[in-house]
Amino acid sequence: MGRTPPAAETPGQLDLCIAQFIGENGAAGAAAISGAVGVDPRRVALLLASLGRRGLVEEHRLLADRPALYALSAGGWRACGFAPPRARRPAPGNFEHLTAVADTAAAMTGLGWLVLGERRYRLIERTTGDLIGSVPLGERLHRPDLLLIGGSRVIAVEVELTVKAPRRLERICRGFARARHLDGVVYFAAPRPARAVQRAVAAAGAGGAVRVYALAETDELRPPEP
Repeated sequence: MGRTPPAAETPGQLDLCIAQFIGENGAAGAAAISGAVGVDPRRVALLLASLGRRGLVEEHRLLADRPALYALSAGGWRACGFAPPRARRPAPGNFEHLTAVADTAAAMTGLGWLVLGERRYRLIERTTGDLIGSVPLGERLHRPDLLLIGGSRVIAVEVELTVKAPRRLERICRGFARARHLDGVVYFAAPRPARAVQRAVAAAGAGGAVRVYALAETDELRPPEP
């Protein structure tokens, strides 16, 4: 159902794993890709260059002091079977969030979770007609950044770098608390957003469903023993 590192490291399998990881998270840096697929960074660099020459992956250097992000081209989206996002290209304004989501996905994969990015679980929802990650908020759906699957447990993950409006956060937390298809929700948040989420969780009465961690505390969340 999700992307896992290949058992046999053939170029075609690695190419697919890398493209899928980039696509389901919107974009990713080389370090996150290396961690997610379990391949040496130097080899990842060669594979990214190959994917770029074949017109499947695009390199985006957005900030002078930060590493490049890699995103799928139109051909890459088609090859992976994902619907392209409305705003296809990474931009300076979303650089930090895209980077943090991909880094979190790689860290969770390294801990042993099966990790589904937003575009991966949305594809599953469209195919099956069942919600596995999206949460109804009135007539609209809220979609967490990631889903973690460990055994029979499904955990939604949000990566929060900015402070959202209190009412919006409360509504999201209330929706999470009502979502019977999720076994829990985790926020990995920067300090100010973490405090805002904690206030929203308390106001929504969602303390039994939603936990808040610092961005660096990914090691705190380990999958259940098989």
